[in-house]
Amino acid sequence: MKLKELRNKVNMTQAELAEKVYVPVATIRKWEKGTAIPAFSYMQLIADAMKVELQEVISAFAPETTKLDTDTEYENKLAGYLEEMFNASSDIETFFLVTSLFGVGNTKGIVACDDAVFPFTRVICDEPGESYAVMLRDDNFNRVVLTMKNVLKVTPVSARYDVYNFDIIVNCPIFPVDEEYNPETFEQSIRVSFFY
Repeated sequence: MKLKELRNKVNMTQAELAEKVYVPVATIRKWEKGTAIPAFSYMQLIADAMKVELQEVISAFAPETTKLDTDTEYENKLAGYLEEMFNASSDIETFFLVTSLFGVGNTKGIVACDDAVFPFTRVICDEPGESYAVMLRDDNFNRVVLTMKNVLKVTPVSARYDVYNFDIIVNCPIFPVDEEYNPETFEQSIRVSFFY
């Protein structure tokens, strides 16, 4: 119950309450609108004036949702949205959209195949389009580049709120290969893991 409701419940006007707690009526209005919160000593005076428990007055000024609640709700919505997109990312274009979201945050990860591993510390994304590209770069400027032209297949493997794994087939050697390759028939399987 807010202060105005509490005041109405005890049949007191704003002017009467203001007089009993030694503040201008304008201050009571601010407290009731929520644009100001009284100091604890005034809460005690309000409780005494209305003949109610102090806890009732404190509750009148407690926010309905805290910043933590709001932040958590926002993060949960984002995580849900990301998970939906992750599950749809067998579509190559959706994979690149998901990856662009990783590029916004402080994301690191690993690109791996059977006999090589490349840890990256930055995700850099081009604008969406036909030449859409994602560069996965380490601190020494070594990089792996995935494009709409070299990614043949994407399989979303597993997702948690802080780790996302994809199996990807590319038509160019991301890692060195022993044999000569024909870009029309070459396929290399890699796993790309993004860590928040």
